[in-house]
Amino acid sequence: MTTTIQAVYRGGMFHPTSPPPELPDGTPVELTMSVTPPDDPLHPAAVLARIRAIAAVREVTPPVDDGLVVSENVGEILYGGPRGAL
Repeated sequence: MTTTIQAVYRGGMFHPTSPPPELPDGTPVELTMSVTPPDDPLHPAAVLARIRAIAAVREVTPPVDDGLVVSENVGEILYGGPRGAL
């Protein structure tokens, strides 16, 4: 069986962010780590910050009423600067 779970390393131990599958005590497992550096734009904290910024943006209606609502600075929020900066 292969399962991927998310965990946080804190105090010298890995703490799963969701319950792992039920395993009997003493079951050997092999762990493979994939680390996202904190300065990576895909780091969960960076993604969450962008989501919060999007949620806080004042919306404006375009001059042509086509039913769309856009942000004045959507490129800066989504891409951290001019489009393609990431």
